Amino acid sequence: MKVRHTSTHEMLILEKTPFAQGGEGSLYKVLTPIIYQHLVAKIYHSNKRTKQRQHKLRYLIEHPPVFESKTQQQLISWPMGLLEQGQRFVGFLMPRVEGELLEVLATAKLPKSLSKKWQRFKLGTDGALALRQKVCFNIAVALYHIHETGHYVMVDLKPDNILIQPNGLISLVDMDSIEIVAGNQVLFPAAMATPEFAPPEFHVLQRSAAALPISWDAFSMAIIFYKILLGIHPFAATTKGRYETATGLGEKLKHGLYVHNKKQQACFAIIPPLHQAFYKLPTVLQYLFNLCFVHGIAKPTARPSAEDWCLVFGEEQTPDKQVSYQLEPKELDLYQPKLEAENSHWLTGSFEELFKRRIQEAAPSILKRIKKEQQNGLLSVKGLWKRMAQPFQAKIEYSTVVQNLSIEEIPVKWQPFFYQKVQLLFDLHSQKKTYYKEEDLAAQLKVTELQAEWQAYQSTYFDKCHQLKKSYRKKCFEVNQNRNEQPLWKAFVGKTVARKQAFLKQKYLPVQEQDLAETYQQKTKVIDTFYQPKWEALEKAHYERLDQINKNKKQTVLKKQEEETHFVKERQLIIEAIQSEKDAAKLEYTSHKKLLDFSIKNYIEQLEAIESNAANQIKVIEQSATLKFMKLADDALLKKQELNRRLLDLETSFKKLVEESVDRVNDAASHLDATLMADKIGLG
Repeated sequence: MKVRHTSTHEMLILEKTPFAQGGEGSLYKVLTPIIYQHLVAKIYHSNKRTKQRQHKLRYLIEHPPVFESKTQQQLISWPMGLLEQGQRFVGFLMPRVEGELLEVLATAKLPKSLSKKWQRFKLGTDGALALRQKVCFNIAVALYHIHETGHYVMVDLKPDNILIQPNGLISLVDMDSIEIVAGNQVLFPAAMATPEFAPPEFHVLQRSAAALPISWDAFSMAIIFYKILLGIHPFAATTKGRYETATGLGEKLKHGLYVHNKKQQACFAIIPPLHQAFYKLPTVLQYLFNLCFVHGIAKPTARPSAEDWCLVFGEEQTPDKQVSYQLEPKELDLYQPKLEAENSHWLTGSFEELFKRRIQEAAPSILKRIKKEQQNGLLSVKGLWKRMAQPFQAKIEYSTVVQNLSIEEIPVKWQPFFYQKVQLLFDLHSQKKTYYKEEDLAAQLKVTELQAEWQAYQSTYFDKCHQLKKSYRKKCFEVNQNRNEQPLWKAFVGKTVARKQAFLKQKYLPVQEQDLAETYQQKTKVIDTFYQPKWEALEKAHYERLDQINKNKKQTVLKKQEEETHFVKERQLIIEAIQSEKDAAKLEYTSHKKLLDFSIKNYIEQLEAIESNAANQIKVIEQSATLKFMKLADDALLKKQELNRRLLDLETSFKKLVEESVDRVNDAASHLDATLMADKIGLG
């Protein structure tokens, strides 16, 4: 199937067969272009391709909700582009989403068809309730962004319009069926509503041009949350008495027959056991459900908003403050010593390569020196001794390298004496070369040893930092847990005192005042009801006596006056009694209202004290952790400084050793003087 993107005019090729079908149309995968393969096309049935639907979709595409991140954007499968065939509207593009209908979590047992990945959501297992609360949080976030636009009401919010994945991520679908409003006017109405998820006003409301408020969605949302957390509808129970015929959920919703409404317990014959898990929920969740399904029945504005639910379900979503003064990796880099001297090649190169040319160039002068030594030797005892020792000197074993030095300028006669001098240089170079290798190896081993010591220290340092972080988080969690377990803190919505204060003033106080007002009105009605028969009996008796007086002609005017006086007096007593009891009721109402106002103030002060106490404890924990982190960092830097100094000393001493060895070898090479060399290296 080929369709054209209305805005970009690109041609899209869809699969021939739809992967899903419904009453309005079918869903197709996009084959090409590739950039659209993450979307799906909804193609309406021919009788559904109306101008109004086209205009509605265009409005949705041009006015999407504003999201804080791409992750939040995935919570809603929002229309993204219109499609046409032959310049006629046929459907639209929307993000492709995977998952199961949320209904799989809205019943007491998981469907057997689900894979093992879903078993962690099984009611009654460890962690299942927390996971389900996160699902509720995601739904509340999605609905919050929709309501924040001020133009959209879902109207038909239900589990069948929400997809969920095993990881808990959700996506609202069927967004083309929502209601679009502008102020109090409906621009594009919603298609329908499902009775078992619609608020009570749905069952008595006659639709007009007036827009539906978001409190409509708030009621549906609360039902969904109740079903997710408990696996049963909050109005599911068997009724009796005057509500015995209210067998369907729609009928029960119409009459506000909520199973946890204390005033309506006499209306229920059987309440399913699944509802008992309600009393194991956090107090604040119980409060929100009761606020919606008790007070919110007659007063829609009392229903908790998506933001209210976000604040409750999202308390565990906000990460704790991370306190860490751990050193950065670059701060832990150890000094890398350079175990190479400028002239170290004199100790690493071959003897022949380094000295052959120099020996050849110096051969004539060396020969002169040898002859002179021999001549001078004849004139001294020392020279005589040398001549006598000559046979022994001539027997010195020359190295292969020295023997291979072919010096043409040196006659055969003098070559043994010449090689003796060269051999001494060779021995010195060999000795220093070996010494250099030994020292280089020792230095490298020492560097490796110091680096290993530093690696071990770093490992210990990081482990201590990790343990310190764990300890910090655990202590902060315990403080927050203790704060959250305070009965007063748990009773009201909000993560902070400011939030709870806003909730108290905007939600809690109006509801309590309404309850007080209703109680006061009820008491005045009871008083009127109680005295009404007495009033009527007094009037009846009065008029009967007047009739008797009129019938008896002997009765005088005085008798009538006496009767009137008596009647007025008795009537005044009743009026005074009524007024007295109403005054007492009003005084009680006024007193309770003042007490309520005082309680709100007192609640806020206590909440501030709870929060302040927790904040002070966390501050102390933070300061302690900070000091410990800084101590660890200081010790690490001192250890690094010590190892760097040792490495630098090693580098300096090694370079000095190499320079001294090179100087000795070069000095010997410059002189090729056996006596001098013997003195220097102890070979004489």
